[in-house]
Amino acid sequence: MDETRAVLRAPAPPGGSGSLRTRPRPDRAAQARLAVSVMRILLVGLQVPALLSTAVVAPLGAVVLLWVLVSATLSAVAALVVPGLRRWETVIVAGDVVAIVAVAATTDGGYYPVVLLATARMFQIPARWGLRGALVAGAPIIAAALAWPSPQKTDIHGFLPLLLTCAAITAAGWGVGRFARRVTAAHDQSELALTLTFHHSPTSTVLTDDDGVVTRVNPATVALCGVAVEDLLGRPLVTLVHPDDAGALAGVLSGEAGDEVDVRLTTVRGPHWTRLLVGRIPAAAGLPPYRVVQAEDVHERRTTAERLAHDATHDALTGLANRRAIHAELDTLLSDPVSTGALVMVDLDGFKAVNDRFGHEAGDALLVIVAERLRRAARGGDLAGRLAGDEMVLLARGVPDEAGALAVGQRVLDELMGPADVGPDTVMISASAGARWIGAQETDARQVLRDADAALYRAKDNGRGRVEAAPASGTPSTRTPAALRAAVAPTGG
Repeated sequence: MDETRAVLRAPAPPGGSGSLRTRPRPDRAAQARLAVSVMRILLVGLQVPALLSTAVVAPLGAVVLLWVLVSATLSAVAALVVPGLRRWETVIVAGDVVAIVAVAATTDGGYYPVVLLATARMFQIPARWGLRGALVAGAPIIAAALAWPSPQKTDIHGFLPLLLTCAAITAAGWGVGRFARRVTAAHDQSELALTLTFHHSPTSTVLTDDDGVVTRVNPATVALCGVAVEDLLGRPLVTLVHPDDAGALAGVLSGEAGDEVDVRLTTVRGPHWTRLLVGRIPAAAGLPPYRVVQAEDVHERRTTAERLAHDATHDALTGLANRRAIHAELDTLLSDPVSTGALVMVDLDGFKAVNDRFGHEAGDALLVIVAERLRRAARGGDLAGRLAGDEMVLLARGVPDEAGALAVGQRVLDELMGPADVGPDTVMISASAGARWIGAQETDARQVLRDADAALYRAKDNGRGRVEAAPASGTPSTRTPAALRAAVAPTGG
């Protein structure tokens, strides 16, 4: 029960209060209250002749009539237009009672004014407070009317109409009020069910206004974000996601129809992939439009897919682009008829000697070091990759000519060569490179690779540790035998 009360006291959605109100109260209840207010105003109309008659002391009758008209209007407004005025209804009833007593006390034989005033209020009291309210507030009025001396009620024929009139009007007001309360109670029960469902739902759910500002969150959302409710309420929803995803979310929130978008939600654990399902509730019956946003945790699924996609295009040991990714990037460059570039193919000099002397684990560690240095040699838009073994490439864009290709190759060698610690040992890295300039209008990726390969092994044949430009397109590649490759010279241990 305490948890239910806490739910009802939680921040409300747009246009609501303590409960999750998504629609106004049923029209039947409003119609019942309207019937009560109309009947009240009609009864006030019947009081006009009596209150303005000479039997009522002037100007008391006119003042009381004005008050009753005002109180009837306020009751109607409180019931139909401004629900917040209902708290003043007790004051209105007290004013009516004072008016009735004033007429009864100052009118000689004021039987009819008292009866009319009493019956008007006796219709609204049971409709608002039930039979108990009718007894508490109406009994003194009826008693005053019955006890006040008047020639019209000196016998049973005078008392009986008064009693029957009061009983009939009280019963009518009680019936209308009971019907209205039954309908309202059913609606309130439905609202409570919606509130509890929202509160206990395992799915993260957020309500925002039409501008995307958070107005209500459920505990599942708090658990997902790992922050307090106060840190979520009143903030634009787009500020709760990664800045790179804010534009996509803003586009969905600006739409009239529902949609979904994958974003990285900002949580205490870091960015968390979440699929947001956004639905818009249009304005209706006085409630402003708002949005319902449900969050589906897709972090594991998304990261698994990204990891698989990464593994499909990257070398497992070095993290460089693999052969498939290199070919795809080269095809992309060649498919642009105005783009130029350079392909630099690199091979370590005497890499086999490292494996033979220090073991394959040391060889793998050396490849990782070389890969990191190759990344440093890359510029924005360049692709560093590993073809196989110790053979790596750098694909650069925007290289204007062959001289530029040679410059890229030299930059790569300058970055790669030098001492490197491989476990307890230190080796001196030496490498050779072949640079192939890629001009506009070229389309044969295999020829580009063959030319770079031929230039690489010409560099090895010419003394290693150098870069050679690719030969004329179409020159066959010749592999230098492994025996001609010099060992990587160790510098220590």
